[in-house]
Amino acid sequence: DQWETYPRTTGDHQAWITYNHGLRESIASLPYRNIAKIRATLRDPDERGAPTKEEATALYAIEDDLVATMGRLPSLYAGRISVNGSQDFFFYTDADANRISKIVENVETRHEHKLHSTTKLDLQRDAYWNELFPTEAEWQLLSDLKVEISLRQAGDKLERSRKVRHYAYFTSEADRAQFVASVGALFDATQYLDRKDSFGVELEHVCCPDHASINPLTVRLGREAKQCGGEYDGWETLVVRE
Repeated sequence: DQWETYPRTTGDHQAWITYNHGLRESIASLPYRNIAKIRATLRDPDERGAPTKEEATALYAIEDDLVATMGRLPSLYAGRISVNGSQDFFFYTDADANRISKIVENVETRHEHKLHSTTKLDLQRDAYWNELFPTEAEWQLLSDLKVEISLRQAGDKLERSRKVRHYAYFTSEADRAQFVASVGALFDATQYLDRKDSFGVELEHVCCPDHASINPLTVRLGREAKQCGGEYDGWETLVVRE
């Protein structure tokens, strides 16, 4: 399993999605026909519609109970979405709606939250790919958040600007040149990185590397690199401690 968490803007609300990224290579071959979505309605959400710290603890207990109970069907837990006063848990299973409803009623008796389930056929795994799995832009945001977390854990308050280096790689010099022509003006320095089987470029600029500041740029670099037939390979910077 490889669990990931990232934010998604949904209308006027921000959702937080946690999903099993490790399922992406095997989900098509799962022996389950249905997706069961089990919703817990928050009792006291904050002004953003998100659970408070105290209520989050109760939701973790519900999640653990559902995973254990649904696991006896069997089933496979794919992830959860928390948004606008509710939290949805996603399970792939062969159980029908009636059986899932009875399980949810039983779990509900052990907790203080109202639970509701919907179950439907999902042979194409639409719930996983369209509701849980991140878009390319969301995946880049997730990656930027990981770097930010690493910097903060190293003692960096992310209050000072510093040099940041971005990397992209291409299969031809022409593709690299096209990419540099489209984004090079955004940077202070450019250095080519030639390898045996690829043509890379390092792009350097100065900024504060918190995800809110850097993500619009990384999303653009990813998009531009793809359009030029290459791949954006992320960024790096130094830890700055006060």
